[in-house]
Amino acid sequence: GVSPRRLLSLNNSTRIAGIRLGDLRYERQAIKIGNHSGNSFTLLLRHLTQKPEMIKNSVLNLASSGFINYFGHQRFGDGGGSGLPPIEVGKLLLSGKWSEVIKTMMNPNCVRSDSERQAKMAFMQSRRQDALRILPRSCHDERIALQNLLKGCSDGQTCRFLPHRTLFMCAYWSHVWNRVASYRIEKYGNRLAIGDLVRYTTSEQDDGDFHLLHPNDFSISSSEAIHVVQEADIQEEKFSVFDVVLPLPGKGVTMIWPENEAGNFVKNLLEQDGLLNAVLNPFAPSGYCVLRNLIMRPRNLKFKLLRYNNGSDGIICGHHLETGEVSYFGTTRKKSNKVEERSWLAVQLRFQLPSNVFATMALRELCKVHGGIVEQYKRRKDAEEVEAKVSKKVKKERLEKIWRRLEKKGFKEDWRTKLADQLASWRVNYFHGRPLSGENLDDDDR
Repeated sequence: GVSPRRLLSLNNSTRIAGIRLGDLRYERQAIKIGNHSGNSFTLLLRHLTQKPEMIKNSVLNLASSGFINYFGHQRFGDGGGSGLPPIEVGKLLLSGKWSEVIKTMMNPNCVRSDSERQAKMAFMQSRRQDALRILPRSCHDERIALQNLLKGCSDGQTCRFLPHRTLFMCAYWSHVWNRVASYRIEKYGNRLAIGDLVRYTTSEQDDGDFHLLHPNDFSISSSEAIHVVQEADIQEEKFSVFDVVLPLPGKGVTMIWPENEAGNFVKNLLEQDGLLNAVLNPFAPSGYCVLRNLIMRPRNLKFKLLRYNNGSDGIICGHHLETGEVSYFGTTRKKSNKVEERSWLAVQLRFQLPSNVFATMALRELCKVHGGIVEQYKRRKDAEEVEAKVSKKVKKERLEKIWRRLEKKGFKEDWRTKLADQLASWRVNYFHGRPLSGENLDDDDR
């Protein structure tokens, strides 16, 4: 087996930058497929401009009303490190259009770098050897495809060897489910509708935690576990919108369709893509289709409002060490009872989600923003720029404060330059006004 020491040594490795390992312990039984019931999250939203009361109400609304259980952008991948459109490639793979798969993969308009564009242009000009030589190694699928084509494999054989072949097909099915979920909410809102599919719960599961204690994706052994909502069910309030499930289409499974406009929508969508006949198999060998909850609520949701000074402040505490120190994202700083003035508002969230439920979609609902990669990156960069400006201003104000104190003690104006040079030579990094390294200033001069 792998020793704890070896696992913890990965925290100092650049191969998993941004990830920390911890809370290691031995167990009598190994974890097997199906044992994973969910994930616990501790998240921090920084640079909030809303009023604390508004933030509190938004978090409470997320806890009570939940969020649309979309597949997050992680499900769609990033094209295997290239500019591949995974949904389109997945649709073509499922349709068996092998030559179009190759053309789409090698499209010079779907790239992330100049070298990738040059390689794909070379492929379009029938210079396959040059294309393979120029193509970046991050383009795994394209490189595998080129290597097999150069060996004389057919387009169909080449497509079967794609490393992310399954990911591409899952991306398409997930995209279909997301579109159906959006249509269902747009058509009927957050309420039960006639023709919806709901799954039965037992008396032990009626405590409201049923959806949280069980994975939201599951394969049922018979259609008897699913009920089609009737008018009487709505009047008697036997079910709620949290019981509604939507089918995840797939090949080789027996589909169960909602008996309302949502069911018609997904059929029309698959028919437009030429894949309806592929899923209409009444005697599928793999049993019934996977069903996924429309609305999810985070379990054990807790939050805390925090104040911080700049983006470098580690304000999520890690594990408490035996020395009485606290770990902040892997660095250790002494505790301080000193009350500091903070300039930004943040909210710390702790909650649990079942497996295959995406925390990014919970944040999407909480923040009322788009959950795409590009939008998230842009918002993060904007926040970092604002915090950098504020941090620079705060540091300048601290130096001005030190200079004013020195002037009161009789130092001349040119001491500003000398002091700045001295601080630079000490390589002092200020954290809430305290030097973390180098020589310390006298208490009166801090």
